[in-house]
Amino acid sequence: MPLGGPKLPDSEIAVFKGWVDAGTPEGAEAPAPPGTDPLPPAPIVLPKPTSPALPGGRVGWRLAGQKVAEKHGCFSCHGNNGINPNPAGPNLAGQSASYIAGQLWNFQSGRRNGTAMPFIVASLTDREIRDVASFFAGVPCDPDAYPQAAAQSIAKGKKVAQRCTACHDLKAYGVDEATNYIPALAGQHKDYLVGQLQSF
Repeated sequence: MPLGGPKLPDSEIAVFKGWVDAGTPEGAEAPAPPGTDPLPPAPIVLPKPTSPALPGGRVGWRLAGQKVAEKHGCFSCHGNNGINPNPAGPNLAGQSASYIAGQLWNFQSGRRNGTAMPFIVASLTDREIRDVASFFAGVPCDPDAYPQAAAQSIAKGKKVAQRCTACHDLKAYGVDEATNYIPALAGQHKDYLVGQLQSF
């Protein structure tokens, strides 16, 4: 969130829950079906200039990334294929690859703390981070897995969320660019989003 921006009142955070209850904002496009590539055709540019440019393309990265996720127990906390059954935890499925990789590097460097993540990612190589980020980014999030909110709650939450779309994209799908990567909000659990908002 922008530094120095106003903190949302608890009442507006509560209203925001309704907008994300359905998994994606009203009017959002359906997620890409399994086997398709929702990422742009250009290579992912990750925010670490020293990372080696390795061959294999996204399909190879994702296959390798699934093995990394299995090896390091990602599914045990973040759910099968990154679709988290815990409403207080983040979904990784469909999240920006650059954002995931950046957060893993933040945990490694100590710029971000919390839970067991710094310990879990301590031994990951740059290549493993790139691969696992590509894997989770390539898994479509399933909005049908979430309970539907009341229409009135969604309408109220959508008004509050208008201030979010300036950074997080009009459909809350986030931004994944070489110099600017902002997380997707669409498809995240409402409890997780509320917790993150309150932590700001």
